[in-house]
Amino acid sequence: MFAKIFEQIFDSSIAEDWQVRHVFEDLLKLCDREGVIDRTPEAIARRANMPLEIVTRALAALEQPDPHSRSAEYEGRRIVRLHEHRNWGWRIVNYERYRAVASDDQRRSKNLEAVHRYRDQRRAAGAQGSAPPISPAISTSALPSPVISRHPPSRLSCHAEAEAEAEADAKLDRPLSVRERPIGEKPPPEPVKPTKPSKLSIPEKDLADRIEAALGDQWVNDAGKWIGRIRAHFRKAQRVIAELENARKEARIASGPAQYAEDTWKRFA
Repeated sequence: MFAKIFEQIFDSSIAEDWQVRHVFEDLLKLCDREGVIDRTPEAIARRANMPLEIVTRALAALEQPDPHSRSAEYEGRRIVRLHEHRNWGWRIVNYERYRAVASDDQRRSKNLEAVHRYRDQRRAAGAQGSAPPISPAISTSALPSPVISRHPPSRLSCHAEAEAEAEADAKLDRPLSVRERPIGEKPPPEPVKPTKPSKLSIPEKDLADRIEAALGDQWVNDAGKWIGRIRAHFRKAQRVIAELENARKEARIASGPAQYAEDTWKRFA
């Protein structure tokens, strides 16, 4: 697992004790997708390579109410016990909310990268003839701002930004008009997007979706191959994607997801 650490942690009350802040950051890295650390203090100390007395003191501090916390939930506590009958195992308060904020930031960053790539391709195409003018319909004010707030945005602001980004992307993705196209240049052919054939069953479509999500951009080149494998060897494809997903969670992939999936396919009988 990985965790995005927000800069505002340096301005929080736990920053007054660097050992408590350090342990809390390690808990963010060790927890699962729900913010749960189902480990004993000894296990946490071993995994973080930190003295047990420091971990124990920090856990006790993080369990205490904090009137200076930005969140009023659980009286400002950073962690709460999973079960009252045992003295170990915790859940990080507000973890899922901040994880959602991190996902929004990553989505906005990817959208900006896609917009920049499109503009580069557009300029390269214009260099072959006269430079194509920018359509007046495209306004940079509609693009998402690259500045990320230090404080989590509200739900309404996230929705507003998502709508603005979708509108900007729709404008940038349209083909060049006759007026914008360099003189003598023919209109480009419509790109063929790989799709999942309608003949796939629901389980096969679900499996294809998982493989597409795991392969990312490489799915464009490998879609036909994997759809054929799903049809002919459904169980084997299930095993391959399960191994690929586990390898991604455990950060065991060094050659890229597409190559790892191909190597795993060859390894599995």
